[in-house]
Amino acid sequence: MNQMIHRFACVVSLVAYGCGGSSPSSPPATPPVVVSAPPPTVIAKAAEAAPNSAPPPATRPVAAPVRSSADNAPPEQQFEIAEDVANFTIDTSTPESNLFLVNAESPEGSVVSAELPAVVDPPAKQTLPKGFQAVPGSGVTETGWPRRIRGDVDGKEMACVPAGILTQGTNHGPADAAPAHPVSLDTFYMDVTEVTIGEFQKYKSAKSGDESGPSSSIPLQGNPQLPVVKVTWRDAQNYARWAGKELPTEAEWEMAGRGTESSEFPWGSDRVLWDRPRQLGQIDPVGSYPHDRSHFGIMDLAGNAREWCADWYNVNAYAEAKGKDGAPPQNWPGPRKASNGERVVKGGTERWELWSRGSHSMSKPSADIGFRCVLRCPSKKPSP
Repeated sequence: MNQMIHRFACVVSLVAYGCGGSSPSSPPATPPVVVSAPPPTVIAKAAEAAPNSAPPPATRPVAAPVRSSADNAPPEQQFEIAEDVANFTIDTSTPESNLFLVNAESPEGSVVSAELPAVVDPPAKQTLPKGFQAVPGSGVTETGWPRRIRGDVDGKEMACVPAGILTQGTNHGPADAAPAHPVSLDTFYMDVTEVTIGEFQKYKSAKSGDESGPSSSIPLQGNPQLPVVKVTWRDAQNYARWAGKELPTEAEWEMAGRGTESSEFPWGSDRVLWDRPRQLGQIDPVGSYPHDRSHFGIMDLAGNAREWCADWYNVNAYAEAKGKDGAPPQNWPGPRKASNGERVVKGGTERWELWSRGSHSMSKPSADIGFRCVLRCPSKKPSP
């Protein structure tokens, strides 16, 4: 049986962890350069205790996402040890090409746990739908799906959201977001960012003179990295079909942001951590706020433009989803009918919660509504 072990190494300056409030006698060492590597299995080697000395206290390493222009790995594969490192030694037995070094002085503030996963056999490779390619070096999930793919038509990068069960909605909010209920979803991919003005312009050029082309009233001037807005629900759907994708269901949208832990925000359930002021309805170039990033590396789900979903909006939709037997529905597509003829829009709410729901007329464009797309993966056994 083949086994894959990737080691996680951290370079730590003792000066950075001075004790007693004293000033360091020399400046901190230059932070290490981030090196791309396969998805890391974190291995921390215990330091040997000196003779007759008490063992060091147990600590749980804490990690924070690190961003670096020198690293091509997806954001969720980038970490740094941020707590006491006295219990760990640097592993020098692994080839440098397999080490995953991180910057110990990252300005990022979101905190996640770095734990030792089980060693497993390499997953069997899954086959992507025609027209989509794996991003080289992005790695694969435990079920064999590439973590990042790119569409041939629109060239847009997508992140994998593995199959799992989401607790959708909340019992501590508005009536239309209750009751909280489980939904089981197959693996799917979601655009890492909202569709931009530049990407929509490409679609418009390809569909020039075509009846399925976009509405002429959509503003496509300005920064091409801004999310395209003032698109009707039908415009968004037509773009998705052109790119070989679909609009996300509300359940898929929430899973992409909340994950199977069903956190309130993309970064977890702690307080908002913006690196600069951000207001409700504020539209920025996609990816401008690094903390607005889900566990899967998907950006701008809390803020930026609100986003169209495939579902009809119904104030009692979640009661319908819960079902009579309590079993989680599989790939729930939303309610059978709308309560007001509108479609669901998600994101950009006052407190940034991902369970919050909104709606809008599918035929009336809005200056703060854009969209992103998903690609659903067929539920089948991987090829040998």
